[in-house]
Amino acid sequence: MQKQIKEQILESISVKKQILDNCLEDIGTAAEILISAIKDNGKILWCGNGGSAGDAQHLATELMGGMTSHDRKPISSIALTTDTSFIT
Repeated sequence: MQKQIKEQILESISVKKQILDNCLEDIGTAAEILISAIKDNGKILWCGNGGSAGDAQHLATELMGGMTSHDRKPISSIALTTDTSFIT
């Protein structure tokens, strides 16, 4: 069992190293787009399938008010995977 756990952790480390090597520019560009939308009073829309739909909901919640207290105004954000009555 410990061997399997160790292998999964090592695989996670490997993936994170690949992200560092290959994705930093794209992540930076995405962050700039989100910041620009927020500054222009836009709204961040999230989507996903399966577990990623849950991630979309979590991200929207964090921007709107968060699971913990924040010292900032809410950022307009909607998960397109939920609240269909609201978004339609």
